[in-house]
Amino acid sequence: MRDLVCGRIECDEVWSFCYAKAKNVPKDTRQVFGAGDVYTWVALDPDSKLVVTWRVGQRSSEDAERFMRDLASRLVGRIQLTTDGYSPYVMAVRLAFGGNVDFAQLVKQYAHPAWDESRYSPPDIVSPRSSRLWRARHARYLHLARRAAEPDSPDDLASLHSPD
Repeated sequence: MRDLVCGRIECDEVWSFCYAKAKNVPKDTRQVFGAGDVYTWVALDPDSKLVVTWRVGQRSSEDAERFMRDLASRLVGRIQLTTDGYSPYVMAVRLAFGGNVDFAQLVKQYAHPAWDESRYSPPDIVSPRSSRLWRARHARYLHLARRAAEPDSPDDLASLHSPD
C-alpha cells in the first residue's frame, strides 16, 4: 500500500526466535541465516488498526533504518510517530522522515512481578514517561496514545498529553 494518509503511527518490535533462542543455537549453526532471535517490526495506525508496514529482521540500527524508510515511503503528509525507547529509532526516524514528522518516544517503567507472576503475567506499569524529540511548530498537543501494538495492564493510562 502506498500514498496512505495517516494522522498517527505507533511502531514497535516483537521478539521471537527460529530454530532456538540465540543463546541456545549450536556454534555450528550460529552463522545460518534465520537461526536464533528474530524481530518483527510493526507500524500500526491506531485509529484504523491498519498495519502500514512490517519487517522481519534483527533488532539493529540497520533494520530500524530500513523499517523507517519503508514506512516513510508509504505515507503522504506529516504524521505523528510514537515508538518505544529503543535508541536507534531516533536516527532512523530523522534519516527517513527528515523534519516532516512529529516524533516522540514512550518509555514505560514496570514494577517487579510477584514471585508467582514472574513467568506468565505481564508486570504492572509503574509510570509511563514520554520524551518529545521534535514536532511541528503549529502542533498544539503531542498525543502519545496507549500503544495498541503492545497490550498493557488495565491500569495503564489511556493517553498522555503534552501541552504546547
